[in-house]
Amino acid sequence: MNFEDLKNDLKIILQMFARVVGAMDAMSEDSARNFYSSSAAPPDNEVLQLNKGETRKDEIFTKKEISSMPKLKELSYRYRKDGCHEFRYRRNGFDKSFTSTDFKIAKKKAKAFIEELNAQEAAFGNKAFVRFETFANHYLFSVKKVNVTERTFYKIMNRYQNYVLPAFRGKTISDIKAPAIQNFLNGIVEKGYQRTAEECFYILKTIFQYAVDNDIITKNPVGAVKIRKHQRTIGQAISPDVEKTFIEKVSNTIYKARALVMLYTGCRPCELETASIVKDGFITFQNKKQHNGKVVYKDVPITPMLMPYIEEIKADLPFTYTDRMKKTLAEFLKPFRVYDLRHTFATRCQECGVPQEVVGVWLGHKGLGMTGSVYTHFSPKFMLEQAEKVVYSL
Repeated sequence: MNFEDLKNDLKIILQMFARVVGAMDAMSEDSARNFYSSSAAPPDNEVLQLNKGETRKDEIFTKKEISSMPKLKELSYRYRKDGCHEFRYRRNGFDKSFTSTDFKIAKKKAKAFIEELNAQEAAFGNKAFVRFETFANHYLFSVKKVNVTERTFYKIMNRYQNYVLPAFRGKTISDIKAPAIQNFLNGIVEKGYQRTAEECFYILKTIFQYAVDNDIITKNPVGAVKIRKHQRTIGQAISPDVEKTFIEKVSNTIYKARALVMLYTGCRPCELETASIVKDGFITFQNKKQHNGKVVYKDVPITPMLMPYIEEIKADLPFTYTDRMKKTLAEFLKPFRVYDLRHTFATRCQECGVPQEVVGVWLGHKGLGMTGSVYTHFSPKFMLEQAEKVVYSL
């Protein structure tokens, strides 16, 4: 066999292979069509375009269904790789998933949930049938969320979803009495979570007070509940020796610039992400301790203690503050806390002769002595002069 014959035979083999692959592709398409036309798939008037990405709601539900229950449009749908049909509802604090390998069953579960949700909302005006979770979700998302910072709301929802909601889900507002709330909080305290119990206490107190204000109930049951106030740890300054050791340890990490900014500006950990050097001699932070919802900024002068690291700080901006960073710094500071860096800054400033009122301004305090009434009178030049006093040896 010469080379030309071998070349022609190879060409024929490749052509035959191409025909086989084409036939297999066609069989795959037919198999897919047959699968989605089986009993597990929706009827003809609800055909799902599973191979076209997003599925329209009118391809899942009939017009009659959507007309009778508009909330069906709030459900999302997907066909998962594991062969399950999944409907999901993620609105107003809910995160519900309804799955089945049978499309009709998954759809039935989702519709049943929407029907129950509609029934609860319809009963909202009936004092005897207002569900706790329905009313609490309404209060938290319609009232609380718009009046607190995003970070604060995240903490509230964490406590609500992990502790409060599991304890009172399914009960009506009017059926929840003081003894049940007292037992719930006592159980948390017995586990050693005193602060969590106090936070849950205030969440329940505000929810039920809102119910009173809206004439759902006549009296706030939390008013009869007694809970010992969590004794918060008072901050303390670290010693110069500990400060020196801390700097040595953190200098070998990616957190060096951020840690030094906290140590030498006294910013709160939650304020670190807002840091920016916007004008000569100052670092600007958003003051996160504003209970009126206003966005307020504070300018902290760069002291001689921080100035040697300023280029590293600029290179690391914008900052982030992660749980890993918090754990790393806490390990370096034991037995002190990360928040004690803030107390250390305040202490060192006053030891170096900076007036308490000025230090209060840098820390973002309100109501400290004369701070609230006179801080706007401190000129940038005066602030920089005070910052020059903050020099000490380690």
